[in-house]
Amino acid sequence: GMSAIRRMFHIALLKYSARRKRRHSYRFFTDGIGYIDQQIAADGLFEQGLIDHICDIAVAHGMTDLYVDIGANIGNHVVGVSKVFDRVVAFEPHPVLFHVLQANILANGIGCADVYNYGLGLKDENSILVENPDNHGLSKVEDLTTMSSSYFNLSQEAFSNRHQVSIKSASISLSEYADTLSKAFIKIDVEGMEGQIIEALMPLLREHSPLLAFEWVPEEQPELKRWISELDGYDFYSVSIWQSSNFLARHFGNFFRGRRYEMRELDLSNLPSLIP
Repeated sequence: GMSAIRRMFHIALLKYSARRKRRHSYRFFTDGIGYIDQQIAADGLFEQGLIDHICDIAVAHGMTDLYVDIGANIGNHVVGVSKVFDRVVAFEPHPVLFHVLQANILANGIGCADVYNYGLGLKDENSILVENPDNHGLSKVEDLTTMSSSYFNLSQEAFSNRHQVSIKSASISLSEYADTLSKAFIKIDVEGMEGQIIEALMPLLREHSPLLAFEWVPEEQPELKRWISELDGYDFYSVSIWQSSNFLARHFGNFFRGRRYEMRELDLSNLPSLIP
């Protein structure tokens, strides 16, 4: 009957999807529900253009001894950049995604990796990580984030998954890698805790001057402007997705060429609404 036809159709789609995945350079354990998982299934990596920029910048400046990923999720960026870094360090407080992160590191043969099941902040404390059940890329530390639920066009109730997590001092945690921080690239994507982490890392940033990448929503995180303004010796750039304002041109371009990422010098007096 119809149930048998539907089953055959679903199996055919799964086989087609499996053939596509075999052509990708990397292997990932994903659940297929969240946005990140779907992009990995479609393209092999999420934010390939951003990952390419990270690799190119790190190589050009000779900053390839260490890659630090604060908010590593399932390891998409860790896996993508590992080809150019001698060692990777990843922090992920989510009790489930941490194990997926470990699995993806193992699946891609990344040997020199340190992985920690806690988040970073100003100090050691326990908190609650809230998560949208339909998108594990949308999770935030409830008591410490500066990002409102409305920014994601969601209600607070939409973050219905709750997990007890540990937060540890960013300064103390990264001090263990002080001997390689002068040749390091640090990426921070923690949905509203970027300011606290950068504040905690200020002494290390001033001493070692690693390359630093972080997501910034100026309207939700005005405190970040103060901290980055105090970082002497740094130039600031934004990396953003270039997309046509025309709906058809945008989607045809994405289909045939993929997303295009552009890096531009950042004017702190005239900030865009989102700096990914």
